[in-house]
This record gives sequence, structure tokens and C-alpha cells, in this order.
Amino acid sequence: MQFGPREWIPEKAAFELYLDEILRHVQAAWRRHPDEILKEFFGFPIAAREHHICGLHHVALYIGDYRADAEVERCLEFLKHSRSISDLESGPSYISPREYGTQGYWISCSLEGIPVELFCNRNSGPWRGYDQQFKIRRMSHFALSVTQAWHLLPLLTYFAHYPNVSILSHSKLDVLGHTYGHLLNHETSCVIELTHSQLPGIASRDAVDAGPRIGEGGPHG
Repeated sequence: MQFGPREWIPEKAAFELYLDEILRHVQAAWRRHPDEILKEFFGFPIAAREHHICGLHHVALYIGDYRADAEVERCLEFLKHSRSISDLESGPSYISPREYGTQGYWISCSLEGIPVELFCNRNSGPWRGYDQQFKIRRMSHFALSVTQAWHLLPLLTYFAHYPNVSILSHSKLDVLGHTYGHLLNHETSCVIELTHSQLPGIASRDAVDAGPRIGEGGPHG
């Protein structure tokens, strides 16, 4: 995913133009097909419908580092009053302290009707020493919808058998009602997410036939 974030979260006055950049990228990303996204991550074709993947769930973007929590608070205050933003939620990251030795925040919202998650990390600890491209590859990613929550962990385990791919995280029923997991491609440092929403009203784009059940001709059959 080639979104070039600012090195630092912009000041509140500059965030409107930044949000326009984010929107243009998100609109283009939302048109991508799951098969194309899977091929980009793994490096070879994988059919989404044969692996219980039914569409694009959300687009996740890294929006820059911050020095103090007040910068994140100003960002949230701007988003709260933006006409482009709805369904705004936020909270502390649990992956950033574990994987990158720094604090971070996630921001979940709908941007002009497109589900988006924005991320930012404090410029401290080991994270400070990583170059910008590494930060982008690790934090900006696509999240693909899985048809049923019980498919998710078997799918993560199956995909992790490929060379250079491992499970980065797995979580059941987070505060947004998602069961999800992240895969990491160690060769490219890129991440992809698989997720299933338990809450009503959360739908993916371009849902497709789920295909056979796991154990009935699917990837683990």
C-alpha cells in the first residue's frame, strides 16, 4: 500500500489538507479487489473466495509519528468536527508497545462512508530508529473480511505456513466487535489483516461467495 504519510502528525491547522490526501488514497484503495491485494502481499495468486474472504473490510493507514499525547488529542479534536468523518472511535495500541517498543494509538472512523483505521506511534524507543518506509510497510495495510469468526485462526495458521510469512497478532472480539489477526511478510515487512465483524451494520465491499467450509475442500481440506 503506497501511501506516503507525513513524518509527523500535522498541526491542527494543516490537517484539513492532509485529510484530503488521505481521502484520495482511501477512495483508490477501496476499489481494489481482494484477489489483487492477496497477490500483492504473498507474491503469487490466491483466490479470496476459496479462502472464506468476502471483501475489503477497511483501509488502515499510518499518519505519522507524534512527540506528545497532546498532538494526538488535537488530531482527534479535528476529526471529531470534520464533516467527512463519522463513527469516530480511538484507543491505545497494544501491538506498538509489544512489537516496536513505543506507545501508539488507533483511530477508527468512516471517511466519506469508507471504513478507515488510522495509526500513529510515539517517536521513542526502537521505533525512533526505523526509517520511514519501514514504518509505512508495517502500519499501513488492507483488512479483508472473513465470512465467519471461526474461520479466522485456521486461515491465519494456514497462510503462515508459506515462506517468510508469520502471524503477527490474533484477537477475539475487540472493543469494536472485531475478531481479527495480522500476517507479516518478513521479506517485504508488509502486513495484511483478516477480520470478522460481530456487530450489525458493519459490511465489507463487494461480498463474494464464501466457498467451501474449512475441512470440506477448503485450504485445510
